[in-house]
Amino acid sequence: MSEGLASAPDRIGRVTAALEAVADPQFQAQQQRFSKEPIQSMGVRTLEVRKIAKAFWPDLDGLSTDEVLGVCEQMLQVGTAEHRCIALTWAFNIRRKLLPGHYHVFFAWLNRYVADWASCDQLCCEVFGDFMMRYPSQALQVRAWARSENRWLRRAAAVVLIPELRSHGQFVPLALEVATLLLADRDDLVQKGSGWALKISLQANHAQTWPFILQHKSALSRTALRYAVEQLSPAQKAEALKS
Repeated sequence: MSEGLASAPDRIGRVTAALEAVADPQFQAQQQRFSKEPIQSMGVRTLEVRKIAKAFWPDLDGLSTDEVLGVCEQMLQVGTAEHRCIALTWAFNIRRKLLPGHYHVFFAWLNRYVADWASCDQLCCEVFGDFMMRYPSQALQVRAWARSENRWLRRAAAVVLIPELRSHGQFVPLALEVATLLLADRDDLVQKGSGWALKISLQANHAQTWPFILQHKSALSRTALRYAVEQLSPAQKAEALKS
């Protein structure tokens, strides 16, 4: 084990102490009230968490890509939203050094450490989504995710495409394929993710996505449909929502 990984427990302890110093019990209680799933939170606001992530980032200087990812995983294992945010921020910092084989690292994180919509979306809309954009052939894996029994994998199948859809729009056909696979899914959080991806697809390629919306509007859940069309003109929104 390298020195960097060996010192990870001490690093986690120092990060935890820094988080505890700015934790707000009232904010912690507020977070839980607004979440449908139980969350592990120390009650630290995101801005403060990001500051701590930045302050401790130099500690990882000199570690290899795989060693940094190892430290990130140890941070994820702590289980709080704050440690997760720091881990994924650090992983995003090395996004340009990632290789195609690192798909298996992030897929494992998706299965092991995602237990609510916030953790799903941070992983997918930051480092994993950026990874898919850099290695588009890996994005084809989302077809299998959309058929998974794991609700977070199904949500991720749509959400992980969003960074590329925002940047280039080459994933529009894949996003429509995933939306088709999720048509019969009645999990509310999966449908919100699907609708979100459709909304970004509309922005990326209206000519390709709008006919899909009209063709499938009776099969799409109202949740997904409303998310998808919320930024359209009043006339188009009314056309999409008309029974």
